[in-house]
Amino acid sequence: MTRGYSNPTARLQHVKRLAGHFGHFLRNQNRSDSSRNESGTRSQRALGAVRPGSRCVASVLSGMEALLKRELGTSTLKATGQSGGGCISHGLSYDTDSGRVFVKINHKSQARKMFDGEKASLEAILATNTVRVPRPLKAVDLEGGGAVFIMEHMDMRSLNRYSARLGEQLADLHLHNKRQKEKQNKAEQTVGKVQSDIPIIDKFGFHTVTCCGYIPQVNDWQADWVSFYTQQRLQHQLSLIEQSYGDREARELWASLQLKIPQLFAGIDVEPALLHGDLWSGNVAEYTDGPIIFDPASFYGHSEFELAIAGMFGGFAPATFAGPSDLLSEQEPMALAGEVDVNGCGGDEGEADAIANASLLAGFSESAEIKALLASLPDLHEDRVSRETGTERFLVIMDRYQEQPHLLDSHLEWMLNMLLKLIRDEKSPPLLVHLGFKFLYIISKVRGYKTFMQLFPHEVADVQPVLDLLCRQDPKDTETWETRYMLLLWLSMTCLIPFDLSRLDGHLNSEPGLNREPIMDRILAVAKTYLRVSDKSRDAASVLVSKFVTRPDVKQKRLGDFLDWTLTTISQASDLTMEGTVALDGALQSLAQLFKHGKREDFLQYAPTVLQCLDQKKISESSQAMLRKLGVKVVQRIGLIFLKPRLAKWRYQRGSRSLAVNLAQSTAAGKVLDAKPELESGSPEEDYDIPEEVENVIEQLLGGLKDKETIVRWSAAKGIGRVTGRLPKELADDVVGSVLDCFSFQETDNAWHGGCLALAELGRRGLLLPSRLSDVVPVILKALTYDEKRGACSLGSNVRDAACYVCWAFARAYDPGELKPYVNQIASALVITAIFDRNVTCRKAASAAFQENVGRQGTFPHGIDILTAADYFAVGNLNNCYLTISVYIAGFKEYTKPMIDHLVARKINHWDGVIRDLATKALHNLTPQAPDYMANTVVPQLLSIATGMDLHGRHGAILACAEITHALYKVGAESNRPVTDFLSSDSVQGLKGIHQKLSDRKQYRGFGGELMRPAVCALIEKLSLSKMPFKEDPVISEWQSLIDDSLSAKQSIQEAAVSALAALCEEYYQLRPGVADTHMQEQLVSQYLAALRNPEVLMRCGCALALGSLPRFMIHSKLQQILDSLQEACRMTQKEEGFTEARRDAATAMARVCVTAGVCAQGSPDSVVCEKNMPAVYEALLDCMNDYTTDSRGDVGAWVRAAAMTGLLDVTLQVAGSAPELLSPAICQRMMCCLAQQAAEKIDRYRAHAGSVFLQLLHSTHPVVPHIPHREELLSIFPPDSAESLNWNAASQAFPHVSQLLRLPVYQYHTLLGLAVSVGGLTETTVRYSSHSLFEHLKSIQQDSTALQQFGDTLLCIFRDNLRNDRVSVPFLKMLDQMLANSCFELFVSVENHPFCVELLSLCKEEITKSKDIQKLRSCIAVYCGLIPFQGDVRKKILVQLMMLLCHPFPVIRKATASQVYEMLLTYDDVIDAAVLDDVMTVLSDTNWESDLTTVRSHRNQICDWLGVPRPTVLAKSPAQ
Repeated sequence: MTRGYSNPTARLQHVKRLAGHFGHFLRNQNRSDSSRNESGTRSQRALGAVRPGSRCVASVLSGMEALLKRELGTSTLKATGQSGGGCISHGLSYDTDSGRVFVKINHKSQARKMFDGEKASLEAILATNTVRVPRPLKAVDLEGGGAVFIMEHMDMRSLNRYSARLGEQLADLHLHNKRQKEKQNKAEQTVGKVQSDIPIIDKFGFHTVTCCGYIPQVNDWQADWVSFYTQQRLQHQLSLIEQSYGDREARELWASLQLKIPQLFAGIDVEPALLHGDLWSGNVAEYTDGPIIFDPASFYGHSEFELAIAGMFGGFAPATFAGPSDLLSEQEPMALAGEVDVNGCGGDEGEADAIANASLLAGFSESAEIKALLASLPDLHEDRVSRETGTERFLVIMDRYQEQPHLLDSHLEWMLNMLLKLIRDEKSPPLLVHLGFKFLYIISKVRGYKTFMQLFPHEVADVQPVLDLLCRQDPKDTETWETRYMLLLWLSMTCLIPFDLSRLDGHLNSEPGLNREPIMDRILAVAKTYLRVSDKSRDAASVLVSKFVTRPDVKQKRLGDFLDWTLTTISQASDLTMEGTVALDGALQSLAQLFKHGKREDFLQYAPTVLQCLDQKKISESSQAMLRKLGVKVVQRIGLIFLKPRLAKWRYQRGSRSLAVNLAQSTAAGKVLDAKPELESGSPEEDYDIPEEVENVIEQLLGGLKDKETIVRWSAAKGIGRVTGRLPKELADDVVGSVLDCFSFQETDNAWHGGCLALAELGRRGLLLPSRLSDVVPVILKALTYDEKRGACSLGSNVRDAACYVCWAFARAYDPGELKPYVNQIASALVITAIFDRNVTCRKAASAAFQENVGRQGTFPHGIDILTAADYFAVGNLNNCYLTISVYIAGFKEYTKPMIDHLVARKINHWDGVIRDLATKALHNLTPQAPDYMANTVVPQLLSIATGMDLHGRHGAILACAEITHALYKVGAESNRPVTDFLSSDSVQGLKGIHQKLSDRKQYRGFGGELMRPAVCALIEKLSLSKMPFKEDPVISEWQSLIDDSLSAKQSIQEAAVSALAALCEEYYQLRPGVADTHMQEQLVSQYLAALRNPEVLMRCGCALALGSLPRFMIHSKLQQILDSLQEACRMTQKEEGFTEARRDAATAMARVCVTAGVCAQGSPDSVVCEKNMPAVYEALLDCMNDYTTDSRGDVGAWVRAAAMTGLLDVTLQVAGSAPELLSPAICQRMMCCLAQQAAEKIDRYRAHAGSVFLQLLHSTHPVVPHIPHREELLSIFPPDSAESLNWNAASQAFPHVSQLLRLPVYQYHTLLGLAVSVGGLTETTVRYSSHSLFEHLKSIQQDSTALQQFGDTLLCIFRDNLRNDRVSVPFLKMLDQMLANSCFELFVSVENHPFCVELLSLCKEEITKSKDIQKLRSCIAVYCGLIPFQGDVRKKILVQLMMLLCHPFPVIRKATASQVYEMLLTYDDVIDAAVLDDVMTVLSDTNWESDLTTVRSHRNQICDWLGVPRPTVLAKSPAQ
């Protein structure tokens, strides 16, 4: 559906948003160079300056300065000492004969292209004479690679005074091309007018390539904006995503979005405007005379593109885009970067933040549809379906604005008026009135009741009608609660009339005998009634109370009574019942609203009583979380009543904490203080006695911080912030100390979480003084790593998330100077949490907090560089965090050791094995960054943990020792140093002694052994690979014993043991290169061969894999013996049918042994694969392809088949590469046919594996596999260029390709055999696509009698070969039924007694003889009925078989046969004489075929007579008759 737009600006908001998404991706991919400016004060800096002392600058000075002198033609070239740059380029300033220049330096190969684009961009902008840019001079190649870009030097500072002028000049830049065009058109009509030298651009693009960071922008000219934007901006970026990440979802979403982009620009005439192209706040500044922009990536495009990027990374000051709207009106209306809305926050504190609202939606574009829908309510309300459809549509539209409800503001009034008109109409039926209120509720839910209720009419004349209508409602009606809710809100607004309510009562006793109740009492009665209802009306009733009871006339007469009623309700109600809980909820809500909106002087006298009542009720001990939250809310409001409403003079004030306001240099500080007029912010802070009840309030709030529910803790934290803001400095400091007491390790995670929330609130409000940071920061650092193990999981993710929130709040609360002493600690802790936390929410929260600190503090080391790698989305992938991002960040020395220390202290002993494993791999990757620290500090620490008592610590430490040792070996190998050069002798002995200590303590036993065995095996492997000097050491035999013992353990331990064995043999069992220690060779090989006959399946598996892992020198002279034993282990016998896993691993091992040994056609069978032993290898592997063993786990034979397929691939490629003459045509044909069969079968995973192997063999070019049957035809079916895109797992893609193999005679049998299992299977998608593909093939050969005959013969051959094989025969019969039902053998039908039908009938009879398989019998009945159209005597034979089945011993089969025969006779009218057809049909339909056989047989015999077939006779001792 095409989105409708009410005006061009709304439509262009969508354009802007789309451009913004592109720009945001572009910026995150590769940020521009000299725009890496630190936030905060940036005054008096040279162009591009970010941080002095760039590491690359010194390396280029010597050779570069001579080049600069030559290119600039200057005799003077003196560095000024001003340096700068970012993560893309570095910069230096020089004084020359002609003045000062700024030089950007980049050593990348693409630097010249980047600088040429920037130079062209600056020249284009400079030519417009609209906005100031540095004048470009030259781009020059460096001799050693890279380039420099020389430009005018300008002394700049942060954009401040000239924000508004920048907006005006940007508007002039965007309009320049259009104005030039208009001038030219005018000039053409003027005689003798000189044409301008500036070219007029009427296309979109640019004359050269520009770069955003290192990413080249495609700027080819396009005639229209949609094409340029779609193809050369969005498509280009999506292509980069696909190349880098292979993101299929992004590709699919882009395909859908691409079609909708033209709709966003429909009807818009976009004029090409010259753009900066990368206009974010880091690429603008000001100098003495005005604003300046730099680092452009220009092109001619839609000016909205510019503003979209301008809204990112904090955006610009509001003044920047406040002025140019009148200029921009000269072209299509443009969507400005954002609206500024200054709102107070923090309740009594009066803090104000300027919030820039960047709209995702452009406006309320569905207003016309909503108008039509509201107007149609009188017509649709009576029909339930129409009413529900209309309501649902209204809900869908409104829900789109949940996150941007302010877009509805200009439309709320007319929507409200339309609905109120229906409601007030006396002719409106009750159902329509309720529907109107339902729509009003939906609007208020989206916009918020506080905003929406203010639009209700609240004249004096409205009070009585609203009250009367509310009184007529049934509070117990569950269908109309929206009506009551909205009426209560409406009544709340009518209570704001300034007149005394007694005036509305008139003369209450004017009529004799009639006493009318005053309106004041009626409203109070209504409020009390609805405070006790169980629906949402209770919330609206509390709002009514807050508005009504605080009226001057009502509070004078009824406030005390109402509070008495409320306290009585609280005292008498019980939270153990639903009714009592509801009453307590309503009473507490009303108190919270009253104490929030009432005046202090009115409620101060009641506050002690209310607090005492709450204390007695012990709300904090209630089991209902909502009651506890409301209790905390009431208590904090009472506390605020006790304290005078004033701003604390002692609080820390940074000034405005809004970036937008800071940039605009508004006088926000004054506004903060004046935000609440009622606050006493006058002269020196007066001393007054703090009521003793305040201590009680604070104690309850501190208790609320430890509540088990987050909503209660959050309410308590806000209460702590509000109350503390009114306390004297000394008492406030005591509160901070009490909050810090929450961070004791005797406290629960709830207390830590609540404490973090409270600290964030205190910091945000300026109540946490910098002097307290020395106490607070260490606590927050602990909270960032809080993790408490509970059973099989842990608690603490909420604490860590809240600690990140504290860091985020501190970034806004404090000046950089205050946090400077703690910067490195906080930065390291946030980075560690962002990349190493187990919980993705915590990682993202830490990344967001880090970004906030980088932007607002500007002191975090390498902040922007780290954010580029560890942004909010990148930290979503845990593996990427541990193994990639961590390595990049560790390259900055400030973070290296803290990261390593964290992994050692907190992660290698983590309860989650995945985290331990990732931590050890991360330590491996980080070792090159600090090898000496790892060897001298970390390894000794780990060695003590590795033999400690903590199981998880031992496991992680052993793995970490292994990984670090191997990493140290790799570091040493680069300089030909052994690993022992890094490790001390104590560390070497410690590594060697780990196994013995664990063995002595018997720590390989039980559950702990399942972790220790693979860990120590990994240690053995890594120490062996690291060439530790243990040759001839007794520890080698101890390690070998452990490996042998682990081969009989579960699979994960076996795999670790096998890997360790391979490394151990390679390093310690060679006498010299390629020559084995014969003693160990004989011992190991004979031991493992003997174990292949072990009765334990795990022992067979482990020893088979061990044989497969042996190095070549270990199997030399033993190859034939090993192959024979493995072939025997692969063979499936009836006795050993249960050894499926052993057969799988034997097949895997046999292939590995062959690959390890190598191939030589004439070699010795004891040493290499040759012509004597290779056929037996293939025979064994191909036999494994027929392993269809099943047990309670399902088709476990698939494991063997998959291993055999992998083995065939590996061995075949090895043989084809070394001795292709060994591959006979027969072997290749059988192998490819077996793979084709597997590729046509029903299990997706194994079909995909078979298809992949099939295509790898077919497409292999180095080497080419010989003798593949029908190679050319196969290549046409499976072209090499489309092989990767073919998804074999998807039945919709696989079967259309596989079914084409049916055309090839060699593959037809096996392909059809595989298809039979799929077509007759149970999985709906597999059946659908396989049968469709099969029938498409059959349709193509319907007129080819030879092909059809061949297909039929193959079909019969398959049936014959698989008689009584239920795995094949049952789905085969189902497939036959489908073929016959689809008339696939129409050519055979007219031939008398066609051999196909005769043979098929015979095979079916044999298949079901004495069968008790109901499914098979049903399928056979269907096949018989499908064979009826065949002509000749065979038809009578088929009818005889059907008549026999009518008297089958199984009643369900008799009934199924009767039903099928009935349908068959209806379908084929030539089977029976028309004269008796009705009689036969009557007997078939009316007979109870499930009754006893004697009764059924008489009816069956009657049918036989009518059909003219002999009656079947009962044979003695034959239950089938």
